[in-house]
Amino acid sequence: MKKLSKFTRLPFIPEMNQDSVLCTIIFLISFPLASLFLSLEKKNLFFLMLLAYYLISIYAPRLMIAKDLIFRNFIEFRGEITEFFPSEHSNYSTEIKINTQEKINQDLSQHFLIITPNEIRRTYFYQRLFSSQIHKFLLDDFVNQPVIFRSFQCSAFIFDLGLTVKAQSGHEIHFFLNHLEFINRNLEKIRPQYKEIKNIQHHLDIENHIHFFELKFKYTDDVSFTCNQTQYLMIYQILAAAKIRVC
Repeated sequence: MKKLSKFTRLPFIPEMNQDSVLCTIIFLISFPLASLFLSLEKKNLFFLMLLAYYLISIYAPRLMIAKDLIFRNFIEFRGEITEFFPSEHSNYSTEIKINTQEKINQDLSQHFLIITPNEIRRTYFYQRLFSSQIHKFLLDDFVNQPVIFRSFQCSAFIFDLGLTVKAQSGHEIHFFLNHLEFINRNLEKIRPQYKEIKNIQHHLDIENHIHFFELKFKYTDDVSFTCNQTQYLMIYQILAAAKIRVC
């Protein structure tokens, strides 16, 4: 297990992007009106009840992740997805069970919620209207395969999923759900987003079932790597969710 920086960039988490504007407007309007029509004693009671309702309505959906989020407690570990299920939580499509040899705080017997591109894109109201256009992210190809999990330290909540392949330079390339991480020719670790890919060259060695890739970026060095068929399917899923076409 590796602790991640407190400045780790998080995706759009549904609980943290629910609209609370309406609750705030109601709160701001109700208190001045109560001051006009209620006595001091009733006004104080009304204010406390309204404040309690306001806090509950905004923060109750966020309790599961509140502690880790407030203190920015994030970790990274390696393991496998052993099973996945439809989620009972309205904000998420999938829950997973995982296996890891690393020591983490979460109970491995429980289900983990996972953020996928489905959840990230439907947090916006106007995108929910066009949900049929959202690429459905499937985890079938990720089951029982070595992956990188990025999660909250105590909550059973996976906010990013990564795949590791070896570049021709010998360094690892990590494909996460929204970006890559790799070492460039200057031995600097860079994190380009998929939208920075300007071209992908892909060739399949049919005899050996090996895929050859070269990724060309707008602002950084190109990278080349090979992968097997299973890794190819995982990479295809990740890039398709980012609307990057792989031929």
